[in-house]
Amino acid sequence: MNELVIRPYEGVGPIDFDMTTDQVAAVLGRPQTEMKRGSDWDLQWYYDDLPICVTFDAERRCNFVDFYRGCVGVVEGVRLAGSYRVIVDQLRRRGYEYHEPTVHTLFMGEVSSGDTLWDALG
Repeated sequence: MNELVIRPYEGVGPIDFDMTTDQVAAVLGRPQTEMKRGSDWDLQWYYDDLPICVTFDAERRCNFVDFYRGCVGVVEGVRLAGSYRVIVDQLRRRGYEYHEPTVHTLFMGEVSSGDTLWDALG
C-alpha cells in the first residue's frame, strides 16, 4: 500500500498545492488518464500506480489531491486508515481540532460521504 504524507495547506507527497501542470508532470510524469472540465474543476490527472488524482483549477494549478484504494494519507505520523475514532483521537493529541466539517471518503469508507464529524463520533 502506498503512503503519501499530507502537509496541511501545503501539499501531498511531492506535490505542492498551486503547482502548475508542468511542475506536477516534472515530479510525477504524465498521468495515465486525463479528464477535462467538471463543474468545479478544469482538469484532473489520474495516476493509477500511486493511486491518486490531481485536480487543477482553471489556471491549471493544483488545488486538490484525492486518494484511492491502495493509497493512504499520513498526517504527522498518523495513518488515515482504520478506525475513525482512533484517527481523530491521534490527530487531536497532535493539536488538530475539528469543527463539525463534512467528512468525505478520506477514511477508507468507514465514514460515509456527507456525514458530519458529529455523526461519525456518534
